[in-house]
Amino acid sequence: MGKKNDNTLVKNASFLMIAALISKIIGMLYKSPLSNTLGNNSMGLFNYAQNVYFILLMIASFSIPQAAVSYTHLTLPTIYSV
Repeated sequence: MGKKNDNTLVKNASFLMIAALISKIIGMLYKSPLSNTLGNNSMGLFNYAQNVYFILLMIASFSIPQAAVSYTHLTLPTIYSV
């Protein structure tokens, strides 16, 4: 039982590592031409806006599902009470 779990852990970790590497390569491929096209000032503004977007995306992706689960957990027993 322990051997199978260790094998899936290694597979899952390697899959996530490869996915992160591919994501970094794609980011590098689109930022280099974009930087040359926009210039220094515009690229700085783009990076600032991207950081703000990532923070808002992180808040939305973590907070809204958690709030929905908390809300349904509180309201479902009262709706479906017998």
